[in-house]
Amino acid sequence: MPKRRRNKKLKRSTPDKGNNSSGNSTSDSSLFTNNTVNRKSDQSSTPNVAYPFTPVQQFQQYPHPFTSPPPPPTPQQLQNTCDIELMLKTLCCKVDNIEIKLNKLDSIEHRLNNFEQKFSNVDTEIITCKERISVLEHSAAFMSDIKDEHKSIKAKIQTLTKSFEVSKTTSNSVKERLAGVEAQNLSNNLLFFAIEEK
Repeated sequence: MPKRRRNKKLKRSTPDKGNNSSGNSTSDSSLFTNNTVNRKSDQSSTPNVAYPFTPVQQFQQYPHPFTSPPPPPTPQQLQNTCDIELMLKTLCCKVDNIEIKLNKLDSIEHRLNNFEQKFSNVDTEIITCKERISVLEHSAAFMSDIKDEHKSIKAKIQTLTKSFEVSKTTSNSVKERLAGVEAQNLSNNLLFFAIEEK
């Protein structure tokens, strides 16, 4: 603590602004050296006390911003950069190819959608065709039943025609017999008059 008071006393004993420039520079340099010495002694005596940050400390702690330029890259670094550039080019080419394939996939998807639409239309047509076929099957079954009935009717007609022919022949024979009997009866019933018998 007494050392800080000394610093304040030293600051008060600085020369006025009316003095020449050489006196100001020497007084400023002496004050700067005294302050740095006193701060170092204070820091060594009281290490746990926190001091305010000053631009002088910043100048002492950090290097000057104007440093020397970086060294040129080594051949290994150049090779690595070339390899990285080549890898990036290949990746760009692959990405381009992927984009082209994705565009093709979009076109394929559009075509598949068209095919699906056509298949759905074909499905509806197949359903309608099945319905028509079922109707035709029912009509064909009905026609087959009618055909069977027609066959049975035709067979009955044939039997009837045969029986009719038989009855016709019998009637004709009966007619012939009746005609012969009638002729015979007529010959027996004839009476001849005024004819001399010999």
